Amino acid sequence: MASIFSVIMILLGQIILFKALGHLPELSRKQAKLFITASYFPLIAVVLYSIGFTFVDGLDIIVLSFSLTGLLLLVGISRYNILDIVPIVKQRISSIIPDGLLVLDHHQQLIFMNEVATALLESQYGKLKHDVSAVDWLSVTVNAFKEEGIKKKEVTVQDKNGEWYNVMLSLLTDRSQRLKGIFIVMRNISQRKRLEIQSEILNKKVIESNQALKELNAQKDKILSIIGHDLKTSFHQITSLAQIIKENAGMFDKTVTLELISDIDTAALNGGKVLEDLLIWAKEQQEFIHIRPEVFNLHEVIDEVMSFLNRLIKSKELIIENLLPANASVYADRNMITIAIRNIIVNAIKFSHPGGNIRLECKIPDPAHMNLLITDHGQGIKPEILDKLFNPGSKYTTLGTGGEKGNGLGLSFSYEMMIRNNGNIQAESEIGKTTTFTLTLPTVKPEEPGKYQHAEDAFSMN
Repeated sequence: MASIFSVIMILLGQIILFKALGHLPELSRKQAKLFITASYFPLIAVVLYSIGFTFVDGLDIIVLSFSLTGLLLLVGISRYNILDIVPIVKQRISSIIPDGLLVLDHHQQLIFMNEVATALLESQYGKLKHDVSAVDWLSVTVNAFKEEGIKKKEVTVQDKNGEWYNVMLSLLTDRSQRLKGIFIVMRNISQRKRLEIQSEILNKKVIESNQALKELNAQKDKILSIIGHDLKTSFHQITSLAQIIKENAGMFDKTVTLELISDIDTAALNGGKVLEDLLIWAKEQQEFIHIRPEVFNLHEVIDEVMSFLNRLIKSKELIIENLLPANASVYADRNMITIAIRNIIVNAIKFSHPGGNIRLECKIPDPAHMNLLITDHGQGIKPEILDKLFNPGSKYTTLGTGGEKGNGLGLSFSYEMMIRNNGNIQAESEIGKTTTFTLTLPTVKPEEPGKYQHAEDAFSMN
């Protein structure tokens, strides 16, 4: 009866251990297997005893079996730390910390890898069997670490998939300082690294924006200084000439009086032009300025500009030829292009000799653009001024053929307006002969090429 009870208890213990095997950590599973193996000795002894079998007469098999079981457990406890809680704690800690842990031997064979490291690496590189050679970036990092001959190192590495890892490597040595392996702690820091890169980009943009703002403020101060000086000069001329007429009204004949009035008129026109430039510049600096592109007739715009400048044209007895076809059209903001063309023509009038000629014509460089050429046969532009013609921050003053003054802002405004309308301005000049401004304008919507062909059709008629 006692033998049957012993067999039942041993079998029950083995069943409990077998069921627990699947849920135990690796180290605990090995310990449980050793317990199961040790329990076989008493079980076999009870069975042999029940059937009356004995190896030697007078030998108690039950006592022998328990002795063998105790001996096996003693070896396990002393050599393999059976029932020692430290291996279990180590295993548990390695499974709950957020970093990936790997242990390689001195041949770089994989000895241990916790669950985090498994999830990090095997999800991208497949199951790692004996080593980490399949993880190319980690293998290269380990080799470089061994060659450096240092005990500890921390590096940041990016793999071929764009993932970033922080890797800490430490040498494992025995008491004689002989290399036994390498301990690796790794963490995926891709999200943090991307945020750092984005932060660096944003900081760079902020620095660039601050620098651009400083340059714009410096440019603004320079422009306001130029405009303020020119306005002061114009109004000083008006008040001075008006004072002369007022104080000497009865002394001057009609001819002299008309000349003084003409000078006042010219000074007023110059002052008005400076004010117009200032208003245009102020409007252009507003970030919310809205460009309203449309298809419009460029020939008609030029006629309107010539009518507006009629008095200025007559004062120099100039001939302006509008050679554009009647149906020449472009796609841009009509008001902005009108101002740009007016500034260029005013500049041509300023530097033309009395009785001279200004010619306006168009060419088609490609189906989507038109070039408007404005050519005068005046005094030309010096090369050193030509290089900074469209720079609003450059201070230069060139008198026209009739002594007209200017500040160069009109050309820089024209350039800005052309650029904002997907166009451009270029200038060529030969001193003492000709100056040609080439204004390039789109003839179609950028997203709808071929819809508007007015300019090309017009050129074919020229």
